[in-house]
Amino acid sequence: MHVQGSQETFPFFLDTGASNIIFSSHKNQFKLKRNGFGIGKGASLNFFTTKINQCSLVQIGAFMFKEVSFEEVNINSDCVDEICGIIGTGIMHNLEWQIDFNNMEIIIADSLKHLQIPADAISLPLEQNPFTSHLHTKIKFRKNKRQHSVLIDVGNSGTLNLKQSTILKDSISFETKKVLGIDSNSLGKEKVSESEDSYFLADSIYFRNLGVHQVPVTVAPKCLDLLGLGFFEHYKTTISYKTSQLFLEPYQSNPRFIWNTYGFFTDYDEVAKKTIISNIVENSPAANKNVPLYAEVLSINDFKFSDKESYCQYKNNKSFGGSVELTLNNNGNIKKYYLESAPIFE
Repeated sequence: MHVQGSQETFPFFLDTGASNIIFSSHKNQFKLKRNGFGIGKGASLNFFTTKINQCSLVQIGAFMFKEVSFEEVNINSDCVDEICGIIGTGIMHNLEWQIDFNNMEIIIADSLKHLQIPADAISLPLEQNPFTSHLHTKIKFRKNKRQHSVLIDVGNSGTLNLKQSTILKDSISFETKKVLGIDSNSLGKEKVSESEDSYFLADSIYFRNLGVHQVPVTVAPKCLDLLGLGFFEHYKTTISYKTSQLFLEPYQSNPRFIWNTYGFFTDYDEVAKKTIISNIVENSPAANKNVPLYAEVLSINDFKFSDKESYCQYKNNKSFGGSVELTLNNNGNIKKYYLESAPIFE
């Protein structure tokens, strides 16, 4: 998008689950005006204070917005140095958004009549927070069970995230796998702790007029109940703020939500200056081969890790197919591990 009348295009994340945000590392290049303070909430339900900055002009395509407020946040996610911030509900609620994941394009309009939506598209009702413009819809795990409100969050990579209390209230038996290692980072989060996340397999999830099956759910003691990109990427998705509707056009007749995994995650240790195995999924290929937690990653296939730049290059471009050769240094013991990817749930 264009900022402050500049002809240069600046990269921003698009996130229906966040406010407008400028990352602290980029604020000076836009000459924003300070406009007080605000309070933000992270994905772990932690609160943090933010500075508010005023931008005189923002342009997205043919649409222009004047005097736009941005929360200033120190981003602690790895490898997003080139991203300037987040376009969130503060701007998004003024337009209608159609996201075509297959063709990697976003179409925006000021009215639904300017978007092509077929008559057989699945329409789901949305509830809009009148103060923040965040969008929610209702789901159930069984047709005869209670409804749960979930946030529409295209800025989250997960499929369905739920608090443990949400699962417990319904008292449903799920197949489950624990995630061992370090808790994942989130916006505004300062502390790193041991992971308490788990994956659950929901055999069915029901919306008002849509049922989907075999859906992995990420569950943590404290998180937001939300639908993320792992769900929406299976549909051409139209988000209508003005009519409070969500339109879904499935790319396949029976979307498959269960993804394949090697069962390990990596992170960059800023103190030790090395890439490490940060998490292992229970009963996954990595767990079954006894891949050690917190071991240094020397290489994955032919890709070698030497510093944070190499880690970011891997993270932003990783594509290894169905198998990997993982070379690790575990307290001076260098060993290779050969892993075949497998479904997160069989």
